Amino acid sequence: MLLSEDEWKPLQQERLFFDWDAYTAEAEFHLKRRDFGLYRNAKYYLLETGYALHKFSPYGMLVKCFELYYLDFSGPNNVHNSSSCPAFKQYAFIAPALLGWIEVAVEEYPQTLEQYEQIFLTEMEKVRLPEQKTLPKTAWNKLKKEIKKYLEYSDE
Repeated sequence: MLLSEDEWKPLQQERLFFDWDAYTAEAEFHLKRRDFGLYRNAKYYLLETGYALHKFSPYGMLVKCFELYYLDFSGPNNVHNSSSCPAFKQYAFIAPALLGWIEVAVEEYPQTLEQYEQIFLTEMEKVRLPEQKTLPKTAWNKLKKEIKKYLEYSDE
């Protein structure tokens, strides 16, 4: 059966329906246990599904992407049985799929590089992970290189 995009969207949303509150609670559960890697994964799933279900404004989508970048950059790990939460920046892995989401968010919420920096720094100050050692400015300095590429590409 062939469907138009308008006919297909409601079917896609029905297929993607899930209990948003339960999944948010799962993310919070991992955060309380200091399982930051699992917390990050739950937040990533919320990003994907929230985007598919049109749950975010373009600004909200950008902030969610920035938050995941900040978590990845900080080296999320699962240390609930430890008294410390070291940030292993030298081992940080930024998932290529996340960089793709950031590119989408930049396309959907066009700003200058300086405006993206202000958004990142302001919003990431709100992200409070116990004993987080990575400063938002440190994470931004690496992310801005990626965003510059997206902005240059969009100008072509």
